[in-house]
Amino acid sequence: MNLKIRGLLIGGIILGSLGWSEMTASATFIQPEYSARRSNLFRLVWRKPMGSYSYTFETGGMYSKHIGTLYTWSVEADTNIFYTDAHEELYKKDIKKNVIYYHVKTADGKYSGWIWRKNLKPIKAPTIAVARNLTVDDMDWSLALRYDDVTTDEVQMMKLFPKTIYNNDTMQVGQQLLDSRNNLDLKKSDAKTLAAEGQYLTSEQVPFSAFKVISFVAKDPENVASVDAALTAAGYPAKNRAQFAGWHIGGDLVGSDDDNEGTFPGEGVVVLTKS
Repeated sequence: MNLKIRGLLIGGIILGSLGWSEMTASATFIQPEYSARRSNLFRLVWRKPMGSYSYTFETGGMYSKHIGTLYTWSVEADTNIFYTDAHEELYKKDIKKNVIYYHVKTADGKYSGWIWRKNLKPIKAPTIAVARNLTVDDMDWSLALRYDDVTTDEVQMMKLFPKTIYNNDTMQVGQQLLDSRNNLDLKKSDAKTLAAEGQYLTSEQVPFSAFKVISFVAKDPENVASVDAALTAAGYPAKNRAQFAGWHIGGDLVGSDDDNEGTFPGEGVVVLTKS
């Protein structure tokens, strides 16, 4: 698999008639940016609760309720589904027009903020209550396959851990761990290795009360039976894998056509976290 680039920066400022510049992207984490000038341009008209509707957004910014703070997180906006729970009308002084912002949040509650409604794109998605509990067995993988650089082989790998819940940040940690295997023996479970693995999770802001990293090598990464056998050989037959139901899952699996330097087909790592 080619090197995955996940977690682009949500950034930028409102477009078009609102008079702000286009969204930018970066792989660097930036602290939320406060602007008194931006905040003073808006006057609240009303703010009310609203029903839960699902959206994605590919441009614009996500703000505090006073629009003064622009949140810039390491998350790819167009790979996430956001759900509404409130809306507000603001009067924008420089253009002398009223604008509507929706308050949105991800199903896991990790990201939330106010977005200009014209920057939101409606999407058919499970309700937020259902989305919180969708497992690898029943989720719609189309967004992850399209945007997260997840492969069908990795989907099959994760499905070998029934009733676990896919997590994009945990996928990224799996890539980083596999890239670092020359300096870190993932087969060990000593204190030093565990501390290093936990540090990777913390650096990606993955919450956990417990975690497990499973390293394996499959003879045929495109064959799910081969991956199953490799996991069993690593000490995780189907019975042991079932114990992780309800945990979040991610990982990395090197495919047969991978031409990245330093990798070879069949290398894999599964990362499981319990919140």
